[in-house]
Amino acid sequence: IDSGPVSNHLGFGTVDGETLVYVTIGGENVVKVYRPGETTQLVATIPVGALPHGIWGSEDGSRIFVGLENGDKVDVIDTAKQKVVAEIPIGQAPQALVFVPGAVPDGAGTQNLMPLKTGPENLTLSLKAPEGATGSGMVVSRNLGLVDTIDVSIAKLKPMTEYGVFFEGQDEPVVVLKTNDKGAGMASSIGPVRTIGAPREPTAGKEPRLVVVEGLKGTASPVLASR
Repeated sequence: IDSGPVSNHLGFGTVDGETLVYVTIGGENVVKVYRPGETTQLVATIPVGALPHGIWGSEDGSRIFVGLENGDKVDVIDTAKQKVVAEIPIGQAPQALVFVPGAVPDGAGTQNLMPLKTGPENLTLSLKAPEGATGSGMVVSRNLGLVDTIDVSIAKLKPMTEYGVFFEGQDEPVVVLKTNDKGAGMASSIGPVRTIGAPREPTAGKEPRLVVVEGLKGTASPVLASR
């Protein structure tokens, strides 16, 4: 099954007595729903948050819980509606889920739990190709105090090709990555990303512009850009 870039985990849900398979597609920020059988059928594509990874179904099959590795949340899918109906703040980079039915038979079940600490919001940018071209991607920057992480994923570009990710106007890439034989790639780096990307003259309501170019020259024409 050619499900898409960064196919991570799968879970099972029940709709009208029929078992369906839910697959997280991290490179597209969707969950794809398949009907298994001699010929597997795609029955739904559900948009979710940034980089869906772990996934697990509830005991009765009515809900699917999806960990968002770059969204620091869990999205809740209603299997009857095939859409996200709730989100749960969960902390940094959830990558796996386990659903335990009947774990709290009585009470609130909050013993030995602590409130989730609040922190800076992740900066999430979609990367889009110029009109008439193919390609897509996403950038997520997470603040770690004095430094930031930056996670980049790209898809539908040239296979086995090196790309540089630049803040517009900068000479040095913040991330360098190479695509696989399907034109997809992922890479991460750590550094003062938001400081480097901050414009000299900030403009209200505008994030720094990120561009992806083939090779390592920031002046090359972008194949993807954040806006």
